[in-house]
Amino acid sequence: MNYKALLFIVLPILGFVSCIEEEPINSIDQELKSAIIQASPNQSLNDFILPSSGDLNNIPQDSKNILSTAKVELGRQIYHDTSFGIKANLAEGIGTYSCASCHAAKAGFQACLPQGIGEGGLGFGARGETRFVNPDYEDADIDVQPVRTPSVLNIAYQEVVLWNGQFGATGVNANTQDQWTEGTPKETNHLGFEGTETQAIAGMKVHRQDVDEDFVLTSDYKALFDVAFSNEFEENRYKLENAGLAIAAYERTVMANQAPFQDWLKGNANALSD
Repeated sequence: MNYKALLFIVLPILGFVSCIEEEPINSIDQELKSAIIQASPNQSLNDFILPSSGDLNNIPQDSKNILSTAKVELGRQIYHDTSFGIKANLAEGIGTYSCASCHAAKAGFQACLPQGIGEGGLGFGARGETRFVNPDYEDADIDVQPVRTPSVLNIAYQEVVLWNGQFGATGVNANTQDQWTEGTPKETNHLGFEGTETQAIAGMKVHRQDVDEDFVLTSDYKALFDVAFSNEFEENRYKLENAGLAIAAYERTVMANQAPFQDWLKGNANALSD
């Protein structure tokens, strides 16, 4: 049996149902628990319960990108902010797209369309369902996803990411440097991060995002970068790589079982930047 496949199937389900111990266990719950016990006899059911989004110490993380509340909040803001969409092919596209353009929270952090649209898209909708191609764009200038956008839910449990697992320098991708083609997004694997971090950094480049240092230094972002990356010299702090690491930190907290920590972050963003 493919235990990893089973793990990704049951994690979201257990996240929703495992906390409600007072209610009677129905037959589906019992069948699921029995299947888990049979597949993993040396583990307890508690091993399959997702941590809360705020329980940073128990969320799987890259040792080169340790989670912190400030880093997660910085990543959350960048993730939803079109201010980083500054590498647009056309001037009219600048500042019109963000990570959330193709990973809408209410759509399970994926595109509510067969193909997500970054630059060259208009509209959004609560789940991104009303985003459409800007008729003023030529096909060659549109940033449209070639396949359905993967969700970031529970991405902390993936060591390599994307449908083909091409991002990540560890796990099954270790010692595959000959496949990290120079001049392609896979080259980002040479930074040595796990898949979530690699994809976030490479994704910013692929999807025409960048960090305008002048913008950061004159906005609330400076304080967040300063706290999140206080161990780095200022001249290296406000860079795309750190923005990608912050996005990855936020994505690792996006759990299928709950969203309270995301709400807490929104309500305490100002306190974190003080």
